[in-house]
Amino acid sequence: MKSILGRDFKYPQTIAERTAVELAHHISLAGRRLIRDGRDMEERE
Repeated sequence: MKSILGRDFKYPQTIAERTAVELAHHISLAGRRLIRDGRDMEERE
């Protein structure tokens, strides 16, 4: 399957692969929130 970015996309086939994808997603969200909230804190000071 092709994704919007033009790379091949593969659905996770095992529980371990699915867990790894979910973990990467949560890490990405947490990093984004830290960056966003850090900017908000700088604006408040």
